[in-house]
Amino acid sequence: MNKKTIFVNRLLQRIDKKLYRAESTNCQITRWRFISFTAGFIILVISLFQPSFRFPLYGTAFFCFGCFIFLVIWNTQLKKKILRWQLWRKIKKENLARLQLDWKRIPAKDHPVPSQHPYVRDLDIIGDRSLLRLTTVSARGAKFLMDWLLYPEANMEKLSRRQLLVQELKRRSLFRDKLTLEALCISDKEINGNTIASHLQIPDYPGYPGFCT
Repeated sequence: MNKKTIFVNRLLQRIDKKLYRAESTNCQITRWRFISFTAGFIILVISLFQPSFRFPLYGTAFFCFGCFIFLVIWNTQLKKKILRWQLWRKIKKENLARLQLDWKRIPAKDHPVPSQHPYVRDLDIIGDRSLLRLTTVSARGAKFLMDWLLYPEANMEKLSRRQLLVQELKRRSLFRDKLTLEALCISDKEINGNTIASHLQIPDYPGYPGFCT
């Protein structure tokens, strides 16, 4: 087991612990939401039959409802946090599967490829245990990789520039994972590279609607 595999395994253990604590807290908040709302409602009903204690009971009931609103807000924020941790765990598990060549846990995607290409299958560029499945996440990334491997560029300037870009992204694994995380938080659809690229061409563009559509 190499260092990267050990690191990802430890990271997954920490994520599981954080998720366990967050989910336990979420269950407690849900319970207290019910208690605070029920208590406030009961006190409010009692105040209708106890005129002499109406205002103290009103105050207590409003306090319970205030606690309920606070717990609802906290509960909503915590659910979003739990979702992010769950998606982060999913991303890291896929990374671990790629490191271990665990093909059953690596997502399989259908990418259109030229079936008549002379060596596309011989070199395992496509298929169930292929380079394409192991290294690519998005359809646009798969298309770039296929074009580079199946139709090599003869222009050395373009090749050098491409190698520099790949080397730059290779060092930024955390950036790639966070980009995937943000995309999954927006939608469970695949990242649309064409949409992102077109938005990046617009100077001072206010946000990126349609990030994954």
